[in-house]
Amino acid sequence: MSEQDKAFPSEVVFELEADPSYRIVASNGAMVGPTSRGEIKIDFFVESAKLPTKTINRLTAEHGLGEIISQEPDTQGAVFVRRLQVGLLLTISQARELIKTISEKADTLEQASVNPND
Repeated sequence: MSEQDKAFPSEVVFELEADPSYRIVASNGAMVGPTSRGEIKIDFFVESAKLPTKTINRLTAEHGLGEIISQEPDTQGAVFVRRLQVGLLLTISQARELIKTISEKADTLEQASVNPND
């Protein structure tokens, strides 16, 4: 064994710490595309019907909230919004490793029937 082999450690330890800004976000979709530098960018979003920014309601005789008179904007449920939650920037090798890891975890969960509703 050479002196260089003796000086080089045979193992490494990683300790996980959460960054103060760490959070778990919900996502029901993602948009994926290349960057100009050859990386892969994934933007995770939550998709939902656009909510009005202003609603005007009638008041009932009992001083309660009555029917909606108008809403602004008046989308009538025909407009949907995708709110970007978080983006990931990955190299091609990182993306391939992430695909492999997620696929393996999905296979394991599927075989265990952990989430039969999917």
